[in-house]
Amino acid sequence: MKKTLDLIQKLINIFLSAAIFAMTLIIFLQVISRYIFNSPLVWSEELSRYLFVWISFLAIADAVRTKSHIALSILTDRMSEDRKQIISRLNYSLTCIIGIIMTYGGIVLMNLGVHQSSATLGVPMFLVYLVIPVSGVLISIFSIEKIFTKEGMVDND
Repeated sequence: MKKTLDLIQKLINIFLSAAIFAMTLIIFLQVISRYIFNSPLVWSEELSRYLFVWISFLAIADAVRTKSHIALSILTDRMSEDRKQIISRLNYSLTCIIGIIMTYGGIVLMNLGVHQSSATLGVPMFLVYLVIPVSGVLISIFSIEKIFTKEGMVDND
């Protein structure tokens, strides 16, 4: 199971790197096009916005797996190891519930977007909304992994 989740995380990181590079390149080309050639690229803003949405949602899932979210540890620093583990499991349980809610809400939103397309690119909106349930599932899976492994427990740093 760990190897599968490691592979999923690696694929997420590859996608995130490519999407950030693409978004940066698109915005750079937009600036060049607008200010040097006086002819803006009409599709660039929409595509970079959609890439940013995908980057944001998938980065949330990645941060759950790598425990990269900001955490206030002022209370847990003073707790025993047993209580830290309880708090950590509770935290990941709530995160899992949020992931499930995101999955459900994302599926509802995708169903609304089936008959819509974006204004400039003509992309079906359900493809843009697809990232919400995908990241919700990933957040839930990564949270469950943290709940049932020692690796997911609060660090003593």
